[in-house]
Amino acid sequence: MRKFMIAAALVLGVSAAFAGDSDALKAVMKAKTYAEASQLLQSNLSSMTSAAEKAKAYNKLATLALAEFNDKNLAMQTAAMTKQTFTKADSLAMYDAAYNATKAAVECAKYDNEPNEKGKVAPKFTKSLGPNVANARIQLLNAGQWAASNNDNENLVKYWGALTETHNNPLFESTKATEDPNAGLVAYYAAVYADRTGKTDLAEKYVAVAASDTAKIAGDAKAFQLTLAARGLKTQADSLAYVEKVKSMIEKDPTNEAAMQALSNMYYSMNKTTELLQLLDGMIQKNPDNYFGWAMKGQTLMNQEAKAEKPNWDEPINCYKHALKLQPDNVAVLTLTGAVLNQKASGIVNDKNAQTALYNEAKGYLEHAQQLDPNQEQAKWAYYLYSTYYQLNDPKAKEIESLLKK
Repeated sequence: MRKFMIAAALVLGVSAAFAGDSDALKAVMKAKTYAEASQLLQSNLSSMTSAAEKAKAYNKLATLALAEFNDKNLAMQTAAMTKQTFTKADSLAMYDAAYNATKAAVECAKYDNEPNEKGKVAPKFTKSLGPNVANARIQLLNAGQWAASNNDNENLVKYWGALTETHNNPLFESTKATEDPNAGLVAYYAAVYADRTGKTDLAEKYVAVAASDTAKIAGDAKAFQLTLAARGLKTQADSLAYVEKVKSMIEKDPTNEAAMQALSNMYYSMNKTTELLQLLDGMIQKNPDNYFGWAMKGQTLMNQEAKAEKPNWDEPINCYKHALKLQPDNVAVLTLTGAVLNQKASGIVNDKNAQTALYNEAKGYLEHAQQLDPNQEQAKWAYYLYSTYYQLNDPKAKEIESLLKK
């Protein structure tokens, strides 16, 4: 009789475990492996009656994946101690299990934190599941490095993409401090390899995370972000869309110097002088020592004045001189400064002394450019220096003349 009662209790216990569960959930709960449970869950998710059932199903999935990870992790440690081989397939299975546990835990928490039928949020699994899976999830950092060493770009994107997407998830708060120093780097390389594998949407998503990181990689990330945005610019519509995308980057991060320079260059190429000068003035106002702002403003104003009936060369000259205070050996700006001084001098009439003074000033900038760049690899200074020497009746004009024929 006692045995019967024990058996009955066991039966009742099993029945209680599934009491009220839908058939779809019961099927998942009976699964013995992650692969079996995952297949059942994907085919039966829509048949589950509530968020609570879905949370329970994903908790089961995460638990199975975590068990597989723990088994493989223990096997790896044992292999290391006994000097046995832990194969590539074993490593892949272990890291995939960590990835699967992470993804399932996120889904579990999503449903677990939805209001119940009484409108209350009463999570059942999140508190215990998070710390357990977090210890497996942090291994995705090693997983990405392992994938890289095996030239497995697809899995690198998978593992480090998952790390990036869940970095700020409160479910994994217990390991956040451990991964924080590498978060920007992980996001950046997830973006780079996503791009290499043709996953442009993921590349843009991950590089945005890296660009907001405070680490040194943020500069590279911002540059790569602009490279992605500039891809395939063929039509006017493409260019306008690119402008809006870069403006959006600047709105999100007003300190994004790379984006401001890219937008400046785009405005310049599109002849949007008013918008360009407004942008450059804003850059200079925020940072009076902004070399790019001064140099680009000088070039923009120089081009604008070249089309004017009565050009005023003073403002572009002043802009170039500001730029040269910041980068005194910049050959391109030295050349442009000499060129615009030359232009101003040529417009002077009835004042030989003032004209000669300007030509001499231009000569100083252009000779400096010549000294720094004798082969004209950085800027074509020879024409302007020849013109200056010619106007000054300087015999050196003959020496420069030969360079004009090259």
